[in-house]
Amino acid sequence: MSKTLFVRFGLAILFSTLVIARASLAPAEIMVAETLEWLTDSSPHVGEYEIVEANARTVSNWFQIHLKVKRVSSIKGGCPKESTFRVKSHTDEIAGMSAGTRVMFFLMSLEPEGNVRYKVSLDSPPKQGILDIAYSKDFRLLTKGNEIRELVKKRAALNRNVEIKDPEAIGNVFALGGNGAVRVEVPFESTAYQALYGGSSCYLVVPADADIRKRLLKQVKSKQTWVRSEAARQLSAFPDKEVRAILQ
Repeated sequence: MSKTLFVRFGLAILFSTLVIARASLAPAEIMVAETLEWLTDSSPHVGEYEIVEANARTVSNWFQIHLKVKRVSSIKGGCPKESTFRVKSHTDEIAGMSAGTRVMFFLMSLEPEGNVRYKVSLDSPPKQGILDIAYSKDFRLLTKGNEIRELVKKRAALNRNVEIKDPEAIGNVFALGGNGAVRVEVPFESTAYQALYGGSSCYLVVPADADIRKRLLKQVKSKQTWVRSEAARQLSAFPDKEVRAILQ
């Protein structure tokens, strides 16, 4: 091997090593997302809207997307027929929010340029990440508008209303759940995991339903310490007499 080829070969190996090392140092993130069932329970107003006009404006380090909308259907609460919603964005791109797009909005109030808590496109639902994604409590990623619409309507028909003061706090994986919600780890084999994975654990915020309670009561009796510990933490969302007696 000539000296020139030897040097090139050595540089190639060094470059490959640096690329692998850099990739291995990429930060792993714990991902937490909210399910459609929980969003429906804890949002006072839920409705399907059609976007009439979309404009992006710069505000500090954020972009604000101003959406002029008209109501298609009010699923929960008293969604206005016409309104202007304001949503935050990291970019000025309004792709997926062009005129004519159908969107499911979860609202915290009906004030002018109302407080949009969450939104999901029904025409082209995103398939990756934690924002504007349609996850279900059975760890599915929903990618069809009709599936999203049907699930939200079915959940709203249960008339389960949970009042929350700070919607963003519920996503803190290090805090207790409570107040009608449980954060559960997402199974590796689920479609939700594949969409949510960021290099570490993945969690979904689900409503504190009876089936969740039943599963946790079984897990709190597990022979594995970490399973019992996690189940006990999550049972804080069910502060009834039976749960308190078990945890004492």
